Amino acid sequence: MRLSLIIVLVCTLAVFNFDTVCSAQQITLDSLFAIAKKSLNENNYSKAIELYQNCLKESQKQNDFTKIGTAYIGVGIAYDKSGIYDSSLSNYFKALKNYEIAKNEKKQAGTLKNIGNTYRIIRSYDKSHDFLQQALIKFQKINDSTGMANVFNDIGLTYMDEHNNTEAINHFKKVIYQYNKYATEEVKAFAFNNIAIIYSNIGKYDESFNNYSHSLQLMQQQNNQYGVALTLGDLGDLFNKKGSYTKSLEYSKQSLSISEKIVSKELMANAYRNLADCYTHLGDFKQAFIFLNKQMNVKDSIFKEQSARSYAEMETRYETEKKQKEIRLLELENNLKNIAITNQRRTFYLFLIVLAFILIIAVLLYRSYRIKQKANTALGLLNNKLNEANASKVKLLSILSHDLRSPVSNLFSFLQLQKQSPHRLTKEEQNEHGKQVSVAAENLLDAMEDLLIWTKSQMDNFNPADEEVNLFYFFDEIINLNSTAAANKNIQLLKDCPPNLSFCTDTNFLRIILRNLTSNAIKFTPENGTIHLIASKQNKTLTISVRDNGPGITPEHIQSIFEWNSIRSDSSGLGLKLAKEFTEKLNGVISVESQLGKGAEFQLVFPLHEE
Repeated sequence: MRLSLIIVLVCTLAVFNFDTVCSAQQITLDSLFAIAKKSLNENNYSKAIELYQNCLKESQKQNDFTKIGTAYIGVGIAYDKSGIYDSSLSNYFKALKNYEIAKNEKKQAGTLKNIGNTYRIIRSYDKSHDFLQQALIKFQKINDSTGMANVFNDIGLTYMDEHNNTEAINHFKKVIYQYNKYATEEVKAFAFNNIAIIYSNIGKYDESFNNYSHSLQLMQQQNNQYGVALTLGDLGDLFNKKGSYTKSLEYSKQSLSISEKIVSKELMANAYRNLADCYTHLGDFKQAFIFLNKQMNVKDSIFKEQSARSYAEMETRYETEKKQKEIRLLELENNLKNIAITNQRRTFYLFLIVLAFILIIAVLLYRSYRIKQKANTALGLLNNKLNEANASKVKLLSILSHDLRSPVSNLFSFLQLQKQSPHRLTKEEQNEHGKQVSVAAENLLDAMEDLLIWTKSQMDNFNPADEEVNLFYFFDEIINLNSTAAANKNIQLLKDCPPNLSFCTDTNFLRIILRNLTSNAIKFTPENGTIHLIASKQNKTLTISVRDNGPGITPEHIQSIFEWNSIRSDSSGLGLKLAKEFTEKLNGVISVESQLGKGAEFQLVFPLHEE
């Protein structure tokens, strides 16, 4: 029985001692957090970072994820206020991760708000909006209206920095009116001030004055001397813009008086600037010079204080490190040697990186130069082709106008002669002229048809209309079309084609191609000559030839026979150019073979598709 009581007593004492130790540890950690926060509020950022890092180590020992997140937040805020935003964001994201593990949604929302504000400061506005919206959703989820009001104010500041005045004003007004009972008076006061600044910048001075007045009233109710001096200074700037320099002097002097009492040199400098501007516009250059000189002195003082603060921090850090060096001198000497070696390596690697970077830039510049050079060359060739095409088309139009005008003129002359003097022509002469007019009309119709089809083929959305063509009977049609011209020179038109040879193509295009090739052959074949239309199929290609036994073509002429520049004023060569264009429209290839004195042969080669 006694043994049992002793065991119970021992266990009770052990539990009591354990709880006491845990409570002592908790008090110590909370005290460390309080000291770190005090250093942060006193703008001693390097000391705050050091203390928060100690808090982090202790929190990690206790495995307290909420306090780990709070330590990261403290380090992040210190880096944020020091202007080291990449380190700030890194610590904010670490804090967010630990708050997620701890499932502390309010802390998560606050951290997302901090991240959004940091992105706003570094002008990454898309990310700022993204994280602020995430914070807003979190605050809405936990029904924290005060947090929502603060986020709306931050979103308004982001829009304000983006110069999106409409959205900025809308969000500031949500803070003032929609969340009036949840937002702190200080937040509402600054929201009024921000709206007033926007209205002042866009020239809406009455609206700006009203909002400054609301802001000033709230600042005075909260006895926020800094806010009062800030708003009075902004009012002075507003009346300066309006040209009411007496009013501007009044508000600027009030702002200066309070700024001097609270020793806010930043606000003092702004007040001095406003006063100098007012006196300049009022023509009192002596006073303007005095206040301008005071502004410069205050700015110099601010700069010196910042420098002195930096020097003091550096001195404190130096003294601390000096004491540690006295204790661990040998260890630090070895570390310094290792650091020197590391620095040498880093310098060498940095040199290699810079050298590689320079080489990459040089390669990219050379590549850019080569691309630009090729582009200029291609552009020059394209311009030459365009100029050539324009000149050729002008030439084509002049030729076509000649071809169209001549038969129309002959037809008109004959009709006029028949109308005015019908008895001057014998019946045989009338029949002869009738035949000539009929031929001229047919030629005119053919030329117009070629021109219309060629014009249609130049359209971007034009596609050939394929249909089955039996070449054996199609050759008969081509021979009939050219029979009159061939008969005038006693030229035989012969065909060599299997009876069942056919393929899919656009018959209009093929008719113009073969009619022009045959007409061209008749033109250059002497009397009593022979012209062969030949078709054959081999593997997956179809070959159509127009062969004559004329004088042939010189090698120099063959090289440019299908070009626009080969067309003469009498329209010679036009049919060949049209034949080439239409053959290519049908996915075919046209070529010519010739020997002087032995005639010429034009070949069309078309691919055959499997059914």
